[in-house]
Amino acid sequence: MAAALRAREVRSVAVCLLHGYANPVHETRVAEILREEDPELLISLSSSVCPEFREYFRASTCVINACIVPVVARYLAGIEEGLSRAGLEAELLVMQSNGGVLTTEQAASKPVFMVESGPAAGVVSANFIAGRLGHADLISFDMGGTTAKAGLVLDGRPRVTKEYEVGAQAQPGQGMTRAAGYPIRTPVIDLVEVGAGGGSLAWVDAGGGLR
Repeated sequence: MAAALRAREVRSVAVCLLHGYANPVHETRVAEILREEDPELLISLSSSVCPEFREYFRASTCVINACIVPVVARYLAGIEEGLSRAGLEAELLVMQSNGGVLTTEQAASKPVFMVESGPAAGVVSANFIAGRLGHADLISFDMGGTTAKAGLVLDGRPRVTKEYEVGAQAQPGQGMTRAAGYPIRTPVIDLVEVGAGGGSLAWVDAGGGLR
């Protein structure tokens, strides 16, 4: 299999074995065999990315990670190179979906933890400003060009979930449809989303409904 992947010029793979969450030794061995054939191959192990019970969600999370690793790793390397040329020596940290930060090395190997990191930063910022104003409970609202998202903060803590999907289609008047996308199981600040933003066009149809 390792030789076949190399022949097909595969650059990134996901490895998910049934009980990898409990014992990663076999996933680790698979990675070793693959790297013996192709040392530059990018490998995502479910035991590292999402070491949890239930193989479908673990596999989905791992596959999504493997899909975006090449792009994110290359992008972050370019940013670091540019900062270095500019003479900036401060450590570059990357926002993750739960409102925390990752080193570039961590983000490059586990970019699935960055999904929804932009909207998460909006909630963190709103919480910071609210805290300075003496408010511990708030609803944040973040509108971009294509979507609008709201987050809930109680007692100064953003609500965090591990049930999230990517790739779902937004339906008019319904927002994102559950179980219509690919699940990921990483900590994500919980957001309510509608598929309309600053660049969206709205109109009233013949029946008087808002579209």
